[in-house]
Amino acid sequence: MKVVALAVLVLALLPQHPRQDTQQVKQQSNGSKKVSSAPAAMPKAPATPKTADTDSADKSAARNDEPIRVAQPIAITTKPDYATWIFSALLVGVGTFQAYLLFGTMRAIQRQADEMQQQRVLMHGQLTAMQGASAQTDKLIEHAENQVRALIDSAKAASDSITFLKRKERARFFVVPFDLHGMQATPTGFYGDEYGRATVQLTHVGPTDAFNVVGQIKAVVQLPGDPLPEMLEMVDVGLPTVIKSGHKPVKLSARIPVDDREKADALKEGKTTLHFFGVVTYEDVFGETHATRFRYVWRPHFYKMALLDESDTVEGSSSRWETCGPAEDNQAT
Repeated sequence: MKVVALAVLVLALLPQHPRQDTQQVKQQSNGSKKVSSAPAAMPKAPATPKTADTDSADKSAARNDEPIRVAQPIAITTKPDYATWIFSALLVGVGTFQAYLLFGTMRAIQRQADEMQQQRVLMHGQLTAMQGASAQTDKLIEHAENQVRALIDSAKAASDSITFLKRKERARFFVVPFDLHGMQATPTGFYGDEYGRATVQLTHVGPTDAFNVVGQIKAVVQLPGDPLPEMLEMVDVGLPTVIKSGHKPVKLSARIPVDDREKADALKEGKTTLHFFGVVTYEDVFGETHATRFRYVWRPHFYKMALLDESDTVEGSSSRWETCGPAEDNQAT
């Protein structure tokens, strides 16, 4: 841009003259040279006298042959071309104004470059500060993560401690069938107005009391190949609402659904199967609800025992309760 501006300025300053005047000056100068370069006249010898007519003719010829002498070159002047001067002045003014604008533009660009340099330095400082802050933030985040992990571990340890404490201090029930290994000939070992009752014993072994205690049981007789009866439509046995720690065992008893001796013998001989199941729900001192479930089946076992004399044998039976069904139906809490 600087070179272009200077070239425009030089072209504007060059003098402008009409081509015609230059040619005229050249032609006049050439003419002057031709006139001045004419050869000088040679002296002549005196002629003999002639007649008047001859003299007139000689004078006329002498005038025609006599060279024209010019003492100095003729000065040629022209009128000044004011339009050319004005145009040249305008070109000079325009070039000067353009140069001024260019130099102003260059100064503005230089100022912008300086400002951009300052901004670059400032941004570099900010970037350095941000990098330092980022590293510090990473350290803080890592420290916070370590603290969070430590808090989680502490909370887990505290939760485990609380859970262990609750398990240790809460109420607990477990159920065992009455006469589990009895050797009776019938499930209850006697006949009366009723053909017997199935009984389990509920024992409280926890260090704290149990609240809102509810016990439901049921006895069902069915064929050996039938599926397990569902734990539905059970009968409430009317347990105490609150069973304190160290309370003596409580018996839960349900009538065996046998109406006559024939059905009782069929049960004793294993032709039918007796199922006895139930559930005991309660709340511990921490407000959590628990359920102790049981499911038993009466299994008669028959045997023959030979005496000293091999021809004599003794037949008998041994019956007992056995757990059955899925694990969730036999759990103490």
